[in-house]
Amino acid sequence: MKRIDVRNRHEIWAVAENMQIWRTTQGKWRQMPSFGRDIGVAADGTVTMIGPDNAPYRWDGKGNWRRLPGSGQAHLDAGPKGTFWIVGHNQQIWNWNGKAWSRVKGPKARDIGVGPKGRVFITGMDGNGYVMMGPNKWAINPKSGGQMSVTVLNGMPLITNSNTEIWRGK
Repeated sequence: MKRIDVRNRHEIWAVAENMQIWRTTQGKWRQMPSFGRDIGVAADGTVTMIGPDNAPYRWDGKGNWRRLPGSGQAHLDAGPKGTFWIVGHNQQIWNWNGKAWSRVKGPKARDIGVGPKGRVFITGMDGNGYVMMGPNKWAINPKSGGQMSVTVLNGMPLITNSNTEIWRGK
């Protein structure tokens, strides 16, 4: 699988190399309709993806993906209460609050992960991990260097580095 996100230990969504979307519940993988580039799953079960057209879509739970406003996304993750966060192809960070997009100032980003309470982590283009400390305020966490991607499990970042090692942040 190329991209992966988890709701909990029983529900995993993934995007394969051929962009096919897969989901597992209770250990049984099932192919889902449509194709995507990245997928994000919120703790409440909201699933958002970036489609092959680089536009965001939300899963309606009934077998359909609903297109949302925007285009030019590279990576995303779903946050609480219908929000989601994206990294554009220009490495800028954006937040969807359920009604509109807002640009978030911060380091140029490669990937983004959001915890169940809304804590935001990014992989910077400089290889460092960052955590959002407040509006437009970021701190290095963890200082790993070579960080390639990030996801969040139980509120803490899980990262992969350039050696394909997986690390859990603090």
